[in-house]
Amino acid sequence: MRRKIILTVALLLHLPGMSAAQSLHMAAVPGAEDVNFDGALLAWLSGTNDLTALQALQVLAEQDDNAAAQIMLARIAALPHLHGHVSGRLPPAGRTALFGQAEDLTGNGWLDIARTHSPLAQALIDIDAPETRANALAALLTAGETAIAARALYSVLFFDGSGISLVAALQSQERLPDEIAYLLQNAQANGLLDQDGVIGANQIPAGALGAWLQTPAMYLTWFPITLDQYRADPQVAAVARRHAQDVPSLAPLAAFCDRNCPSSAGACAAAGAAILARQDAMALASPSQVLLPDAIYWQSDRINADLLRLLSAVAMGTGNRPTSLAGYREIDACLVRAIEDFTTE
Repeated sequence: MRRKIILTVALLLHLPGMSAAQSLHMAAVPGAEDVNFDGALLAWLSGTNDLTALQALQVLAEQDDNAAAQIMLARIAALPHLHGHVSGRLPPAGRTALFGQAEDLTGNGWLDIARTHSPLAQALIDIDAPETRANALAALLTAGETAIAARALYSVLFFDGSGISLVAALQSQERLPDEIAYLLQNAQANGLLDQDGVIGANQIPAGALGAWLQTPAMYLTWFPITLDQYRADPQVAAVARRHAQDVPSLAPLAAFCDRNCPSSAGACAAAGAAILARQDAMALASPSQVLLPDAIYWQSDRINADLLRLLSAVAMGTGNRPTSLAGYREIDACLVRAIEDFTTE
């Protein structure tokens, strides 16, 4: 039965099976091989009835030893565009129960239970605390949670000024993901790390960094062109239109633009990237790249709705960053129209 469901998912999404490394790390999470977890995840990927799928994950999460369901629900809870359209209609008690939260909303939700039998859950908690961040970074990278690890490293390197301790924690990695390698190289180029701090014998072996990654697409992964920058400089705008489609972490956006705005696909991707510049990098990554690899999530039936919900939420603004979609129409009217049509359905 287990093999049948995995093959059904692969065929449905027109994808080959997971790599051996992905399967190994996924299998290490208790509950990840549960046939019922597969079914709940497949239901969520279909996007047809999100509340029912989330509640199926909740039933599994209430089994103390199903860390996979607990982690997946906790990661979905952290990303409002993945659940707000259904959880927002629940009574407060229903929302807290769904996401395993305490009544006073303190703690880490389902992760507080999952941490007792899953190192991955513990690392997801520890990455937010300065005193445990270095070990958590290495653990997340080893497991395959690249996006969460990369965002933590970016924050420390460029804002906290304490990157050396994290760089040292990466020496166990045989090869770093391109996004991580680029961050280290960029930090070195900008004087945030000296040469020895990046490739010294006591830090990271030189081979772990791979080739120099100074490409427009990799630069735009971490330093996207904002609406103001687009308006201010025609040459910068041209770079955005030409290269936003090539940013690996924006693959779902590029695919959406190719299908829905073919005559302005470059501008469409540039507009979407400008909106997402207000978000953390790699915002379109799977909620858990270990339990649900990007390649599968990005080919699922729900990805376009998740993309449009996120673009709408970010463009309309929250808290002290109000804005609107109107400005982005200057970059590409087709994408803005698609967002507006989706939000009025």
